[in-house]
Amino acid sequence: MESVGMNDALHYGQLRIMELDAVGAQVMDLDLGRLHAPEVREELYTLWLHHGVILFRDTGATREQHVELSKIFGPLEIHAIPKVRVPGYEELVEIREQGGYYVVDGQLLGGFIPWHQDSCYTPDISKGAILFMDSPASEGGQTGWIDTAKAYAGLPDDIKNRIDGLEVVMRVHNARPDGMRFVQKERPFRRPTAEESPGENLSMPDFPPVVHPLVVTHPESDLKSLSISPSNVDAILGLERAESEELLTTLIDHVFRAEYRYVHRWQQGDMMLWDNRRTLHQAFGWPPGMKRVAFRTTLQGAMRTGRYLDESPR
Repeated sequence: MESVGMNDALHYGQLRIMELDAVGAQVMDLDLGRLHAPEVREELYTLWLHHGVILFRDTGATREQHVELSKIFGPLEIHAIPKVRVPGYEELVEIREQGGYYVVDGQLLGGFIPWHQDSCYTPDISKGAILFMDSPASEGGQTGWIDTAKAYAGLPDDIKNRIDGLEVVMRVHNARPDGMRFVQKERPFRRPTAEESPGENLSMPDFPPVVHPLVVTHPESDLKSLSISPSNVDAILGLERAESEELLTTLIDHVFRAEYRYVHRWQQGDMMLWDNRRTLHQAFGWPPGMKRVAFRTTLQGAMRTGRYLDESPR
């Protein structure tokens, strides 16, 4: 890839790209009519593995093109709940609900989902996804990504040596008494009261606790990353609680540094692709009653790195 300054246009084979702030890259002027071309497909896949997060801006993509672009990166999952599927496009899920209400800096927000890694509360880490923004919120509604591979690479050698071989316990409902303070340290928040909330909060079913390596090697790129979903991590297996808390605080503070994070302000027609195996993401939420509609595909090919807590190590 041609080397130039940050945020200047780069030429990557058939593609023209621009690096995003800290994390990811934007593919410029993608010709959706050429998605069938083998060289374009190969370059997009390689670019995705290299950057982890890819923005396609103002694409004007149809539902068919959203699905076609997604399939470059692997077969697609079919959501288990039929009512959330888009009629005629079973691989697409429509996202418009505002469940997950929080009061952030005194403002009630719907659609708020704290920093997390999809499916880390199961033994299998989801491969990735593409989100298409059909109707962005007129206020708020941003989505952020953290590159945990960059974060791992930025750790001091003594901490890398300390965490090598350690495992973390993940739960779908965070059991840490102060776990939610790690969601967005610089922005205090709380759950709303019943009187404040305009509707029912979405709830996740219970899953048994799982164990993942604290350091995970990517199955395709061989990059090492931190497996430390702040919304789900409970403790480091085998450590006393005080030592586990101290080390988790150090690692999560490090992961939240600005040089590992990109926050996207959506425009209509934007598409964002991410590699869930090396990233965290967060939905920052938007005011109640505000319209925001997006469509998502999810890639098959989960990375199995975990086991249930009551299972013996492999």
